[in-house]
Amino acid sequence: MRKSLFIIADIHLMESNANITEGFLLFLAKVKKEGSALYILGDLFDAWLGDDMLSDYQKEIAEQLLELSQIIPCYFIAGNRDFLLGEDFAKKAGFKRIKKESILLAYNHKKYVLMHGDTLCTDDIPYQKYRKCVNNPLVQLFYRHLPKYVKYRLAKHLRERSKATNQKKSQAIMDVNQQAVELLAEKDKIDYLIHGHTHRPNLHKISLPTNHLAYRMVLGDWEQKGWYIQIDEIPQLIQFTWGNKTITPLKVLSEATLFPDFIKRE
Repeated sequence: MRKSLFIIADIHLMESNANITEGFLLFLAKVKKEGSALYILGDLFDAWLGDDMLSDYQKEIAEQLLELSQIIPCYFIAGNRDFLLGEDFAKKAGFKRIKKESILLAYNHKKYVLMHGDTLCTDDIPYQKYRKCVNNPLVQLFYRHLPKYVKYRLAKHLRERSKATNQKKSQAIMDVNQQAVELLAEKDKIDYLIHGHTHRPNLHKISLPTNHLAYRMVLGDWEQKGWYIQIDEIPQLIQFTWGNKTITPLKVLSEATLFPDFIKRE
């Protein structure tokens, strides 16, 4: 029996949240049994200060991912919280770090673009300027040479500033720009665009001038319940909860269940 592709984003792992950690480890156990590959689309951790500042907790997560990656291939695209995650941790975790902002994937005769999703939020101009700055190789080089206590203070300041700034922004500005989505879908002639970042899990149609049918699938964060995408014949966006060492699906979204005019594409 052919196994599934699994895709997640926005887990925001942190040592202080044992519940999310439990859910994540149970999810890895599921993928180990049922998966052919795992794609992590950013914000695996709630914060990342650098590969040279690993906590015991982060080392334990790396060991769990390494155990999985010895069975199936695992891939990672950085998010806005863990953009400093580098090759040292990737080797410890056994996954391949995708250095580009997106990956084009062909699977079961369909084309997918996988990405974190923050680059699609083009209406949020201050954030895009910030993103360009912190992803500058020279800025990152400078950061890596800072004393550890300075890194802690800087990270705390940036988190507090981000939280305060986001509270003042409209929800529309922090969502993806529809034109950016359509341009990307048309450029790569894709069937599915999959991303996280916005914490607004849903399934959307993408309107294209060529009448090509495409969909945008948005992963949710794991603060209350978990979300993953499982790809077999068609991708399914699945919400789940966990407890008693088991994962329990709560909701399944796919174009076959949401859109009555869905026609299976061969």
